[in-house]
Amino acid sequence: MHSEGRSRSYFPVDGSAAIMAIWGLRVMVMLDGYHKVTRSQENMVELEDYEWQGLGLRPLRHGLNTRKFRALARQRLVSLESKKHAFDPPFGDNITMLSGCLGLSTTDRKILEFALHVHNNQYLNIICEHLPENMTSIDNLDRTMAFMLDVEVHRTRSALMSKSRLIRSGLLKLDRRSNRLLDISDRFDLMKGLSATMFEHHDDIFSLLKPFCPPAKIPGITLDDFPHLAGELESVIVYLKNGLAQRKRGVNILFYGPPGTGKTELALNLAQACHAACYQVAMSDEEGGSLSGNDRFDSYRLAQNILSNESNTMIVFDEAEDVFGCADRGSLM
Repeated sequence: MHSEGRSRSYFPVDGSAAIMAIWGLRVMVMLDGYHKVTRSQENMVELEDYEWQGLGLRPLRHGLNTRKFRALARQRLVSLESKKHAFDPPFGDNITMLSGCLGLSTTDRKILEFALHVHNNQYLNIICEHLPENMTSIDNLDRTMAFMLDVEVHRTRSALMSKSRLIRSGLLKLDRRSNRLLDISDRFDLMKGLSATMFEHHDDIFSLLKPFCPPAKIPGITLDDFPHLAGELESVIVYLKNGLAQRKRGVNILFYGPPGTGKTELALNLAQACHAACYQVAMSDEEGGSLSGNDRFDSYRLAQNILSNESNTMIVFDEAEDVFGCADRGSLM
């Protein structure tokens, strides 16, 4: 097929659509995804219109035989890979901001970019469903992602390990059960609310963090309302101020007691007494739905990673029994 004929076969894509088309073409050609959409008797590749367009190709209503499809798809892939593409805003701005703040590697960032788009874009998700089942197994996931993202296997393997910076950030978890056949999107479990947040505009990293760990509210009472704890609180304030001044790790205070005894208000007052910026782990999502203990702990981990770059900052984790599993035995702060 000469160049003019090829160009007429191309569907125009740029920005995020071009990057997703590259991923999709790698699925179909480099990872043999076309086999799942090939009619065996006629040896024809058949796709829905949106799938053709998602691959950066004009729809072919009657399909294309496998030899011609592979040739056309490879040519389109080379054409797209020869140019630089950037994600559309606001996602592009957000991923740059978040990756920089968390110190994610280039491979970490590429994996997170893919996971977010395969969850957020139904057309990319459908194309990725054509991956052979063995390519989405937990044992082969590092190799699949290496092909998909054009990085070395040892880098994807390292980024997908449980102790990697990406996984420890709380942004992404893997379904590591080897006995389950899953689509690739189901292998990646994103932090609840992250997908929606990353595709919204944010002025800064604190705006991005807000759905998970917003600035704490101003307390309704003062330390004077805890006269029975005056002696202990004086020592606690010294301990917290020293920890903040020296940027120590592992400086924590645990409050335990029945509901309604002022644990949250006391924690907020201590932050004020230390002149610290205070953030509070969210207990519900932006629609008002309750968050599980695991979801809240993910929010806490993300806040820790982001706020570790800030000085004089404290995090309040209310109802910590959600995480520690000690409900009905009092409440933790």
